[in-house]
Amino acid sequence: MERLGNSIKTVFAATWIGLVGAGWYWMADYQSRPGVVGVIGELPASWQIDSEAKQVFVFLHPRCPCSRATVDQLHRIVNASPQSRVTAFFYCPELESSEWVETALWTAASRIPSVRPHIDRDAKIAREFGVATSGHVLMFSGAGKPLFSGGITPGRGHQGDCIAAEDLSLALRGRLTQSTQHPVFGCELYEGT
Repeated sequence: MERLGNSIKTVFAATWIGLVGAGWYWMADYQSRPGVVGVIGELPASWQIDSEAKQVFVFLHPRCPCSRATVDQLHRIVNASPQSRVTAFFYCPELESSEWVETALWTAASRIPSVRPHIDRDAKIAREFGVATSGHVLMFSGAGKPLFSGGITPGRGHQGDCIAAEDLSLALRGRLTQSTQHPVFGCELYEGT
């Protein structure tokens, strides 16, 4: 009887360790798996920007927990480049009211002096730009040429130093000479992505 009890304990312990290991693996895989990155080209013809300024666009799902890291990272980057202008497009389903968008993420983005938040009804603007993942940042030169495309965090929901954030910072200061593209770590921006 005692052997049976020890065997059950051993099986239970092995199962528990296996499940914990599988959970950790799944979380690490999810955190480091980038979202869908659409084909990003030049600024769409229907968009005009100030030819003297660089324009930054960030696309966010207001209920994506990963995107808080993007907004915080963006705050640090644009504070170092006060002349930057950022437009934050917040996805809102067609049939939802504007209150659906007004989350803590919207409030956090609104508090950044150079950021102007806008509602992107049914992701029309995101689709026009080829963006499919929350946290995707685009930067265009005054001539409409892409300078930066991608995420600015090292993983889903994680802040900190990463090459992408450094590239965006360099681009804002005019020190990046070629276009760069980086993975985006975030949730699906809209259904069907």
